[in-house]
Amino acid sequence: AASTTLLSMLNLLPNVRISGENKHMLYTASQLENVAGGNLKRNSATPAKKKDSSWFRHEIPAQSMACPIQKVLSTINPPPKETLQGLNETGKNNLDEYEASKFVGAKMIRVQRGDWSVDEAAEFLETNFPCAKYIVNIRSNVYKQAQSWQKSFKKGDIVARGKSIQKIRDGLQKENDFLRQFSNILGDDKVKLINMEAWTENITVLDEVVDWAGFRHCQYDKILHHNDNGYGKDKSAVHIGDKCQSPD
Repeated sequence: AASTTLLSMLNLLPNVRISGENKHMLYTASQLENVAGGNLKRNSATPAKKKDSSWFRHEIPAQSMACPIQKVLSTINPPPKETLQGLNETGKNNLDEYEASKFVGAKMIRVQRGDWSVDEAAEFLETNFPCAKYIVNIRSNVYKQAQSWQKSFKKGDIVARGKSIQKIRDGLQKENDFLRQFSNILGDDKVKLINMEAWTENITVLDEVVDWAGFRHCQYDKILHHNDNGYGKDKSAVHIGDKCQSPD
């Protein structure tokens, strides 16, 4: 639902670096908690294992996996090569100092994966990314979206391949229901739920999104239209204002 366009629009903001699709990377990272002889507790310490046990280890403090999981996100979404090379030069700031001023994120087409329930996904993200904000993009007219998929990707896209319009529609509706529930659980301070039909037609919707995220004096002058009638890219220049500022 115009997710590539939204990705490009957000990456125009100062100090923002959001990566593209990643094959359910955060769900895979959540499996790191299933180690050390059982599921790790997120908000309390995980008890030690006895010394004579084959699973011996000491007590694991609460939220111990948060830093490694955050590192997974930053590792697959590094700064540009030229920036990394510059940081290695004598007298330059180190990577941690450089990253401290950046807003790093990822595009996730589908949050739900495997046996992840809405509650489990929300708890995992809230615990391991306590300072994060989430922009949730849905398309209400799932029937029209299903038709668009079949028309644009009729040569065998892995999502639409061999499926009827109704089956695609049902899958999209299930995803929308998941995302709406996810948004309700985390609340308005953490999640901004937007509708593709609204923001692609009304540029002020995205202006309100970036204002909610803490950016100031940022106004888009146009909306890009990537993947229009397939995989085409919109190379138009978009301006967000000379006074656009990132959050402190």
